[in-house]
Amino acid sequence: MTASRITAVYLAAESTFGVDPDSDGSDYLPIRFDGVADPVDATEIEEIGNASGRNEPAELQVTRSGAKLSLTIPLFGYAAGSGDGDAAPTADVLDLLLANVCGAALQATGGEGVNSGSGASTLVLDASVTGLVVGTLVPVYLGASDTPVRTHWRRIGNAASAPTYSVVPDWSSTPTTSAIMYGVRGYGQANSLQTATVGIAAIVNRGGTLHRLLGGRITSMSFDLTAGKVARMSVGLSFDSYEEGATAASLPAITTYPSPIIQTLAPCYWGSTEVRYKSIKIDMRPKVVEVQSAAGTNGRGGMEVVEIDPMITIDPAWAPSTWNSAFQAGTAAELLVQIGGGYTASGRPNTMAFHARRAQINTAPTIVDDGGYLRNSVSMVALGSGSSGTYRWMLARC
Repeated sequence: MTASRITAVYLAAESTFGVDPDSDGSDYLPIRFDGVADPVDATEIEEIGNASGRNEPAELQVTRSGAKLSLTIPLFGYAAGSGDGDAAPTADVLDLLLANVCGAALQATGGEGVNSGSGASTLVLDASVTGLVVGTLVPVYLGASDTPVRTHWRRIGNAASAPTYSVVPDWSSTPTTSAIMYGVRGYGQANSLQTATVGIAAIVNRGGTLHRLLGGRITSMSFDLTAGKVARMSVGLSFDSYEEGATAASLPAITTYPSPIIQTLAPCYWGSTEVRYKSIKIDMRPKVVEVQSAAGTNGRGGMEVVEIDPMITIDPAWAPSTWNSAFQAGTAAELLVQIGGGYTASGRPNTMAFHARRAQINTAPTIVDDGGYLRNSVSMVALGSGSSGTYRWMLARC
């Protein structure tokens, strides 16, 4: 008997497009996902004329390989937090996916303690932190005196007087000397997109049979953040090649995964105003182009990310004077979405954040009946940053 729930996925970054980075699988990393992983054979077939002089159909010719894979992944922070004096977090398997679509991390900052003197819109650290510049995101854990206890994400507004930094928006609770700013890896866009990694390779165990997928690129990525639920990321990947019945004798053993992020104690700010919501969806909307090349094994020379245009959908309480008025006025404001409260357990904040420097409502807000409670459905898009060198959007983990 082959049990249908026997499933696993292992990922590795490629250094050459479509070439297995490690044939025995030892350098691959497992990733947690919901349900089962079903790789789709996307081998292409063309009809070619029969021309036999008989009433017969065209012949079929296999032209090139390909594959697709969809995963829904419970989000998680790093297995160990980068606290006071620690270096930036070490990249893990979730970073492989983020770098595959977003490119190299724009932010890799270490942790630092908080000194005295922080104000409503300032953060005073024990020392300046390399890489902590305007537009980067900081998660500050205030400690046991915070009510409720959680991590607070903010954007760095000014770093000219480091180790005193201005932050946006203002603190809801001012940090004291018991607070810690944790280390971060952040992905985003400044003037241009970062160059995405060459490709990603996947080994999929389905019912005990291994499938090797090479030359992968994420073609869709979205985040579903619902109050009181596990925060999730959904990705769709396309691959250059598909092999069923592959061998990989040294795949790493899977024991336990880091605990997932729960969407509680996770505020959202549009401008300086906190927005209470039931759910938020962030659709990164990457545009991916197959680079055709007759020199490639399957007629492809790569798959390139040419655009990323995040769209954010929020369902706050019904407030036409707020949302319809902002839509009609063409208002654009900063958007900061916290993913998970970041209550530390064994020094692990386990939280993320998304930030758009300028977000504008792009369609008229609609009314949603949520079981007798009225809500708006508000759709926003991330605009240009408004100035050269400023981050347009940022997605960060700690």
